[in-house]
Amino acid sequence: MDIFHTNIWKMRVLDNNVMYITWLEDAANMEDEDFKLHLILFTDSLKEHNCDKFMVDTRYGHVVMGLDIQEWHDSQIVPIYLALGIKKIAFILPEDAFVSMSLTQTFEEEKGQLLNTRYFDDEKNALEWIAE
Repeated sequence: MDIFHTNIWKMRVLDNNVMYITWLEDAANMEDEDFKLHLILFTDSLKEHNCDKFMVDTRYGHVVMGLDIQEWHDSQIVPIYLALGIKKIAFILPEDAFVSMSLTQTFEEEKGQLLNTRYFDDEKNALEWIAE
């Protein structure tokens, strides 16, 4: 079921209550404040749709998160994930090394390490793991 579809992302819920976000090309050009607002909207959607797992496809676009955004994510967003009981997070990484590194570093922050996060090159393997 599609929830949102904009020039930045599309968000849907899969059959097994997995939230699936695909960041689109325009996402790479977001300002930090816009990115923060999107993440807050995302956490609201997780809660509203009672999802305890999510997949994020960043192959088409994603902002490179600087250290300040990584720290903000760890202090503001990860506690929401933990409170919601998020069990698994799967990322499909792009070929862009800077985006990939900023994503993996974000979940290596102190609180982010408490989450069961894995990284994949393709959708098939990510879907298989998240469904286990």
